[in-house]
Amino acid sequence: MNEKNLKLLDTLEGYIDGLLIGRMDRGYDQVHINHVKEYAIRLAKIRNLDVFTAEVMALLHDLGRIHPESSGLKHALEGAERSAILLEGYGVELSRSALICDGIASHSKKKRIQGPYHELIKDADALAHKIEGFDLGWYEEIRCHYAFDLKPTCEWTYSTSLAGAGKMAIAKLTACFNDLEDGKITHEWVHDIRVAIRQIRVLCWLLGNSGQEVHVKKLEGVERVFKSIFKDFEQAREGYIYYEFVKPYIKKNQVKCLKETLKIQYKKLYKKYRGFSLYDKFPSEIQDFYLLLDNIRRPQISASFVLDRYFNQLKRTSHRDSNSLHRLRICGKTLKYLRGLDIVVFDDDIYSQIKVLHDALGRIHDLSLNRTIADKKRMTRRLSKALDRQEKLLMKETKRLLFQMKIKTKSY
Repeated sequence: MNEKNLKLLDTLEGYIDGLLIGRMDRGYDQVHINHVKEYAIRLAKIRNLDVFTAEVMALLHDLGRIHPESSGLKHALEGAERSAILLEGYGVELSRSALICDGIASHSKKKRIQGPYHELIKDADALAHKIEGFDLGWYEEIRCHYAFDLKPTCEWTYSTSLAGAGKMAIAKLTACFNDLEDGKITHEWVHDIRVAIRQIRVLCWLLGNSGQEVHVKKLEGVERVFKSIFKDFEQAREGYIYYEFVKPYIKKNQVKCLKETLKIQYKKLYKKYRGFSLYDKFPSEIQDFYLLLDNIRRPQISASFVLDRYFNQLKRTSHRDSNSLHRLRICGKTLKYLRGLDIVVFDDDIYSQIKVLHDALGRIHDLSLNRTIADKKRMTRRLSKALDRQEKLLMKETKRLLFQMKIKTKSY
């Protein structure tokens, strides 16, 4: 830190000390400001942010509360206004002053996620409140819990080759089709088929984003095969999910009718895929799939690209925006299945949280499908209320899960 900035910090500390003289809560105010300053400096160093900017923000963050002429009603906004005038008088460059004042103005909004410096002062303030014995709310507790966590990284495992992972996924799918010889179609069997196909499709995605030259037409041919198979089983799953959801809300004869419709769907699948062999039906596409994977031992892109793709989408995701939730769900699937294939490795805690969030996003997706189907069938008022009730609870849960994930991974 240069001499000019050190001198300004000394001046600001003297200014704050002067304001505290005569205040009834002087002792607490001085301790609190020092706590926030210490935490802000530590967090700035950990997060590779400018320490001087963080320290000035911490010193002035409660200016709207301790200034003798302040009303104290909206101390964050008032503090930002007074800080802007003060910093201009001391010749602080406009861009830095704007960043500091914007952080001060929003430091009380602990439920809201903004930029890196906004989050730094909120986290420092929350940590100070915790050490000072305040009864913290859920959002401040989450901030304190993850304040010193570093942004996660991701690496290729090198324990499983792409070709090996592809063969395992094909073998799993083949085993699922072989199991059909021994009994009728069940929801669990449909689920296993979909998981195996998703593993194959995520490998196709990785081939297309490997940073290496890939035979595009061959890759498109492979993707087309598995997309068409997946579509068959997706329709059966949607029917089952809707059937399970509406059972408590419709008449017995309607339940019976839906059950028969589901049986018809399953019979069609049974007829189409009984004795089905990928190698007999699509020999050239399976061969192309293996050759494409063999040609790329490991992607040239960094493994962190996969995780960063998820975090970049997380930044843009709001619980109020169904499109952003859907995109995050898709990115989460990529991570989930690459990790499941033992191709990438990253923090276990992050993986667990992604799975919890992914589960909630999946339930939102299913709820949306149920509403679409119910609308076509002219849903009852009782069913409509049930959908509304579940949606409200899910959105509340998702809002908190998104906040927790963003704070932990520094996705802002």
